[in-house]
Amino acid sequence: EEGKQKLTVNGKEYLLELPLRADMAFIKGYRADRLGNLQYRFASQNSNPILAMAADYTVAEVNEIVEIGGIEPEKVTTPGVFVKAVVQGNTFEEHQQVYKDLWIRKGALR
Repeated sequence: EEGKQKLTVNGKEYLLELPLRADMAFIKGYRADRLGNLQYRFASQNSNPILAMAADYTVAEVNEIVEIGGIEPEKVTTPGVFVKAVVQGNTFEEHQQVYKDLWIRKGALR
C-alpha cells in the first residue's frame, strides 16, 4: 500500500494499481495481413494480444502474410492498430520441423 494511490468509492478505500506499459513487444503469430491484423494458433493467443496492447511498438513475427481480407474478421485476435511491424518468419511446417528436430536432439522424441 506504500506509495500507491488510494481511491474512495462509496465510502470504501481501494488501492489503485496502474497498468504496466512496455516500450516494445516482440510477439509470435500464425498469420497476418498487410494491415497488421493477427491470427494466432494454440497457446500464443493467451498473452500475445495483451502484450501487443501494452506496448508502444509491437513487432509480430508470423508464419504467413496474406493480403487484406485474407483473414476472416472473426479470426482476428489482435487488430492491426496495435501492431507497428510484421516480419515473415518460417512457414508453419518449417516451424514444426525446427521444434521436432530440437526435441529429437534433446531425447524428448524418438
